[in-house]
Amino acid sequence: MALSKCTSGFAVENNIGDMGITTAAHCEGDIQYNGNDLNAVDGLDEGFLDLRWMTTPDFTPVNEIEALK
Repeated sequence: MALSKCTSGFAVENNIGDMGITTAAHCEGDIQYNGNDLNAVDGLDEGFLDLRWMTTPDFTPVNEIEALK
């Protein structure tokens, strides 16, 4: 998904059912998708790790890939 800053990685779900997406941790600040605010939960930008997890309270993300020919 194209976000207001950066792009998303994968759709994720934690052990209690909260849905969200991953993005790069270096994409700091508020991030929106289609006008919806995404809430940063946790992240790590250290060494080889550059990952942030964000909840998507106003929509349910799905893992879809569009293959172009």
